[in-house]
Amino acid sequence: PNTRFGELARAGSLPVLDDSRQADIFVAVGEALVAAGLYRYEVSNFARTSAAESLHNLGYWRGDDYLGLGCAAFGTVGAQRYRNTPSVEKYMRGIAAGHAIEQLEALSPETRLRERIMLGLRMREGVDLGRARSDLGIEPWTRARTQIAAELVAQGKLVRDGDRLRVDDAGWLYVDALAAALF
Repeated sequence: PNTRFGELARAGSLPVLDDSRQADIFVAVGEALVAAGLYRYEVSNFARTSAAESLHNLGYWRGDDYLGLGCAAFGTVGAQRYRNTPSVEKYMRGIAAGHAIEQLEALSPETRLRERIMLGLRMREGVDLGRARSDLGIEPWTRARTQIAAELVAQGKLVRDGDRLRVDDAGWLYVDALAAALF
């Protein structure tokens, strides 16, 4: 709502499709890309082969560390997320002085786990909660999360294979809601 897109939509200057129409288009585009020989490896990304998948994006979705370089860039290293200053002048002065970071946020293991779930469910491979357990040092399979996952599996909305959770082709439209349910 607080973006130029939201402003234009409220003013009636931007055509906004209803959810049903958006879903129809999402499905149609996916079917067309599959018919053209590509496969979906992430909710909004397709490739012809695994060698053509974006390793850069896969790193985000798997919870890997990443450096943010440049004005306003975000980075995550260990349990900290940072944002560089968005001002070019301040950024250049900061680089010369050895620091251009404007914001620093400590990420709790639970926050990092929730981000892994949210981003990991976007991938065809899903999220590996066993890896999350060893990486983050917390138990991802709380009683509540285990129960919710079991309900979603029983409803056919989620697939569980050991510690790995993923959505199937029918679940791509609901991936954000499924992630939120597991928070």
